[in-house]
Amino acid sequence: SREVMSQSPEEIQFARKLVHPDKTIRDKTIASVIKFVAKCKPDKDGVSPVGELEMLKLWKALYYSLWLADSGSQSDELAESLASVIPQLKERSLLLYVRCLYQTVLREWSSLDQHRIKKIYFLLRVATNRVFRVILLILSSSVKKLKASIVPSLISILWEEVMTKTPNGVRNHLADIFLPELVGAVKYVQEEHPGVEVLGTEGFLALVRPFLDVLGGKAGGDEAFRSRICRSVFRTFLATYARENQPSEPEASLFAAVESQALQREVFEAAAAPDTPSSCREGLYQLHRELAAKTGVAFASKPADEATDKGPGEEVKVTKATDKGPGEEIKVTKAKGLKEPKGKDKRPREEEKAPRDEDKDTEKGPKEVQGDKGPGEDPLKKARKAEAPPEQQAGFIQCGAFSGSRPGYVFQKGPQGLGYYRDLPPAPSALKQPRDRQPKKKGVRF
Repeated sequence: SREVMSQSPEEIQFARKLVHPDKTIRDKTIASVIKFVAKCKPDKDGVSPVGELEMLKLWKALYYSLWLADSGSQSDELAESLASVIPQLKERSLLLYVRCLYQTVLREWSSLDQHRIKKIYFLLRVATNRVFRVILLILSSSVKKLKASIVPSLISILWEEVMTKTPNGVRNHLADIFLPELVGAVKYVQEEHPGVEVLGTEGFLALVRPFLDVLGGKAGGDEAFRSRICRSVFRTFLATYARENQPSEPEASLFAAVESQALQREVFEAAAAPDTPSSCREGLYQLHRELAAKTGVAFASKPADEATDKGPGEEVKVTKATDKGPGEEIKVTKAKGLKEPKGKDKRPREEEKAPRDEDKDTEKGPKEVQGDKGPGEDPLKKARKAEAPPEQQAGFIQCGAFSGSRPGYVFQKGPQGLGYYRDLPPAPSALKQPRDRQPKKKGVRF
């Protein structure tokens, strides 16, 4: 193609060695790649001989080596060889190698055809698997040569170079292969280091948090990508890999140390965040309901050491909604960390607390009397308040879980607990408030 013909003779020769029929020549070429990338470590003066530009040039040659390889076993072996470089690198060279890999694939994505796209998909799959292996080895303290600080750096590369970039082909593929390749990486580390807890709750949440950020609208308004994440990542996890599925799902034991309630709490906090768009909020609440049905907990609060010391929880009743009727009543355990209002909360709204100027001037008489200070309360509004339930009069409807949108209300956790709060308009400015009428002085003009 035109892109391949634009390469220099040295790059073409290098690419041919990577796909040479003789395996000995291919292995020697991969070894030279590892030796070259290892030079990313800065010298005594803090200068690295291999920078981002040199790494991008290297990856362009590697990319077109895979482009020229025959489809099948030869291209798969080359992709495996390029991905096998990742666990052998250290810190800066590792981060630079992985970042330039994703940058090169996204830059050349538009030039792919239907015959070569499978090669690139396989390269992304095996490279992501090796990245997960490195992360899990660090989290399980099985590797001493790498610092723990490299884990958030690798996750941020996936966020910056894949999750927030278009076209959707690369990030859709990442959502599809996330759980299968994570499972493969967990099995690999368990075989290499038996008896070690490979993946805990904190590590799993760190890996899925970029996907939650996408569902919260932080990576653009692509509804198709958000649906792909819900289906391929979270619902697949609930159906197959959540520890509540044991023993019917054997692979659920791989995530036995991952608390589903912690994921449920993360989803709810993402939905209740003030910067979450309304178009994304409903999808997150729906995902929270599915997690609640799996865990049996209406609202997963924080652990006792983080939230409260009052005990493990209390048994409450919630209604499980169905399409055929109002629903059936089930018992779930609800943590005691939540503060609920006792009885009917009759506290007035903020704007009702501050007395108006008209009220100050008419304390001695009823407000309905019309006079010099203006009319009293609108009789129509007064009748509507009398007809409304006491909960709605207080501007709050207590509810343990989201049960659908209600006009004029927003579901959130506020000062009165979890439930529906009245969506109040902003308080009027002081300039619009009526002033006290001063008696006019005759003969004086202002």
